[in-house]
Amino acid sequence: MEQVNQDVKTETTPIAEVKEQSVEQNVKQELDSIPYSRFAETVKQKKELQEKLSSYEQKAEEQRQKDLEEKGEYETLLSETRNKYEEAKAKAEKFDQYVTTRKQSILDNYTEEEQDILGDLSLEKLEKYHDSKSFTKKVPVDNSRGGISKSAPTDFHKMTVEEKGDPAIWQRYLENFRRK
Repeated sequence: MEQVNQDVKTETTPIAEVKEQSVEQNVKQELDSIPYSRFAETVKQKKELQEKLSSYEQKAEEQRQKDLEEKGEYETLLSETRNKYEEAKAKAEKFDQYVTTRKQSILDNYTEEEQDILGDLSLEKLEKYHDSKSFTKKVPVDNSRGGISKSAPTDFHKMTVEEKGDPAIWQRYLENFRRK
């Protein structure tokens, strides 16, 4: 028997390096986490700044309108107001159309009598009512056995000795109990 010597280089990792890496990961996780109180404070401050910004924008718009009124440029103000009105009107019409089609699609699931009763509800109430009534229709299940229809197997105890000995009859008898 011959022994084969192999040169295998093994590297050992100093324990100090491993410990330093795990400590760095823990420190990084601690640095990334933010206390909830600081988070809540930041969110509150952000909301306050957004409110201030919107109030400043509103004041600036009011000031611009006053300046235009002083200059006598009523036509510019009137055209801007008309544009805003048309945009709002278009959005309102789209929303009304959405509400109507959504209500109709929900009401189509009900009989005419129920539609008369439910038709006066707002969309929100109608959706809640519709969601509370689960329309799961029960599908009838066929309990008969699948596959080729054959005569029901005769009871084993009623089979004659000749039938029990006949391989063809025995094979048909066993096939009735196999899953397909």
